[in-house]
Amino acid sequence: LGESPIVTITTPSADLITTATTLDFVVSVEDPENGAPLTGLAVTLYRDDVPVEVGSTDNGDGTYRFPAVPLTAGTTASYVAVAVDFAAIGTSAPR
Repeated sequence: LGESPIVTITTPSADLITTATTLDFVVSVEDPENGAPLTGLAVTLYRDDVPVEVGSTDNGDGTYRFPAVPLTAGTTASYVAVAVDFAAIGTSAPR
Protein backbone atom coordinates (compact mmCIF):
# COMPACT_ATOMS: atom_id res chain seq x y z
CA LEU A 1 0.00 0.00 0.00
CA GLY A 2 1.13 3.54 -0.73
CA GLU A 3 1.18 6.32 1.79
CA SER A 4 -2.11 8.06 2.52
CA PRO A 5 -2.76 11.33 0.71
CA ILE A 6 -2.59 14.55 2.71
CA VAL A 7 -6.12 15.93 3.03
CA THR A 8 -6.91 19.43 4.28
CA ILE A 9 -10.17 21.36 4.48
CA THR A 10 -9.07 24.82 3.32
CA THR A 11 -12.45 26.57 3.19
CA PRO A 12 -14.28 27.61 5.33
CA SER A 13 -11.88 28.78 8.03
CA ALA A 14 -11.63 26.66 11.17
CA ASP A 15 -12.92 29.41 13.46
CA LEU A 16 -15.91 30.43 11.33
CA ILE A 17 -19.12 31.40 13.10
CA THR A 18 -21.98 32.02 10.70
CA THR A 19 -25.71 32.45 10.35
CA ALA A 20 -25.61 31.21 6.75
CA THR A 21 -27.83 28.30 5.77
CA THR A 22 -25.22 26.81 3.38
CA LEU A 23 -21.45 26.99 2.96
CA ASP A 24 -19.05 25.98 0.21
CA PHE A 25 -16.26 23.67 1.37
CA VAL A 26 -12.94 23.30 -0.43
CA VAL A 27 -10.67 20.33 0.24
CA SER A 28 -7.02 20.10 -0.83
CA VAL A 29 -5.45 16.69 -1.53
CA GLU A 30 -1.68 16.27 -1.95
CA ASP A 31 0.79 13.48 -2.57
CA PRO A 32 2.49 12.67 0.77
CA GLU A 33 5.88 12.12 -0.85
CA ASN A 34 6.28 15.28 -2.92
CA GLY A 35 3.33 17.56 -2.11
CA ALA A 36 2.01 17.40 -5.68
CA PRO A 37 -1.73 17.99 -6.08
CA LEU A 38 -3.77 14.83 -6.57
CA THR A 39 -6.71 14.85 -8.97
CA GLY A 40 -9.32 12.32 -9.98
CA LEU A 41 -9.85 10.92 -6.48
CA ALA A 42 -13.00 9.99 -4.63
CA VAL A 43 -13.37 12.67 -1.93
CA THR A 44 -16.19 12.63 0.62
CA LEU A 45 -17.12 15.25 3.21
CA TYR A 46 -18.55 14.05 6.52
CA ARG A 47 -20.57 16.04 9.05
CA ASP A 48 -20.51 14.45 12.49
CA ASP A 49 -19.46 11.09 10.93
CA VAL A 50 -22.28 11.12 8.34
CA PRO A 51 -21.53 11.77 4.64
CA VAL A 52 -23.03 15.06 3.43
CA GLU A 53 -25.36 14.66 0.49
CA VAL A 54 -23.45 17.12 -1.69
CA GLY A 55 -21.11 15.79 -4.34
CA SER A 56 -17.69 17.28 -4.95
CA THR A 57 -16.27 18.88 -8.07
CA ASP A 58 -12.66 18.06 -8.94
CA ASN A 59 -11.15 21.46 -9.82
CA GLY A 60 -8.20 19.78 -11.58
CA ASP A 61 -5.61 21.41 -9.31
CA GLY A 62 -5.76 19.09 -6.29
CA THR A 63 -8.76 20.87 -4.79
CA TYR A 64 -12.30 19.56 -4.56
CA ARG A 65 -15.32 21.84 -4.04
CA PHE A 66 -18.46 20.88 -2.16
CA PRO A 67 -20.97 23.63 -3.05
CA ALA A 68 -23.81 24.79 -0.82
CA VAL A 69 -23.39 22.28 2.02
CA PRO A 70 -26.55 22.70 4.17
CA LEU A 71 -26.09 23.95 7.74
CA THR A 72 -28.48 23.62 10.66
CA ALA A 73 -29.18 26.81 12.59
CA GLY A 74 -28.18 26.85 16.25
CA THR A 75 -25.88 23.82 16.05
CA THR A 76 -22.18 23.14 16.01
CA ALA A 77 -20.91 20.43 13.68
CA SER A 78 -17.59 18.73 13.04
CA TYR A 79 -16.50 18.20 9.42
CA VAL A 80 -13.90 15.74 8.11
CA ALA A 81 -12.88 15.08 4.50
CA VAL A 82 -11.73 11.66 3.29
CA ALA A 83 -9.86 11.01 0.03
CA VAL A 84 -9.24 7.59 -1.50
CA ASP A 85 -6.19 7.13 -3.73
CA PHE A 86 -6.37 3.49 -4.83
CA ALA A 87 -6.05 1.59 -1.51
CA ALA A 88 -4.60 4.53 0.44
CA ILE A 89 -7.09 6.57 2.45
CA GLY A 90 -6.31 10.06 3.72
CA THR A 91 -8.38 11.90 6.32
CA SER A 92 -8.33 15.59 7.20
CA ALA A 93 -8.18 16.98 10.70
CA PRO A 94 -11.67 17.78 12.05
CA ARG A 95 -12.93 21.25 11.23
